Formats: sequence, structure tokens, C-alpha cells
Amino acid sequence: MEGICLRTSEHLPTGNDLSVILRLPNQLKPLVIPSRVVWSDALTDTEPPSFRCGLRYIYLNRLYREGFLEFLRVLQDESP
Repeated sequence: MEGICLRTSEHLPTGNDLSVILRLPNQLKPLVIPSRVVWSDALTDTEPPSFRCGLRYIYLNRLYREGFLEFLRVLQDESP
């Protein structure tokens, strides 16, 4: 797990650093994951305009990784 793709309402320039904040069920504290924008593009078929970007995690410690993977497993189990 090296990153995430996001859909946003504003353009995020490539190279910008930001934090992904995830509030997961059964977690007291949110996961704060330092990340960097590695690509970004405009979606032309949306109204209002929106954008897509790829973020690479700069650092994801073991506990955050385990919590995030558990959350993804739960989502997968709940999907039809």
C-alpha cells in the first residue's frame, strides 16, 4: 500500500505535500498520513468541475498500516 487516488473539487498541484486524515470506525484517533501529490488531472465530464489526483504516502507507520488494512477488509466483506 503506497498511496491513494482521490477525487477533489479543486486542483492539487503535483509535488504538494499534504496529510490524508482518515477517521476509521472503532478507532479513537484519526489516522494522519503524510502524503505527496504525484499526479493530478481534470475530469472533463463533471459539473461542477472536479479533479482526480494520486497521492503517495510519505510515511505510514506499522500501526496505521494495520488499522487501514483492517478497515479495507471490513469494507470488502460488506460489499455485495
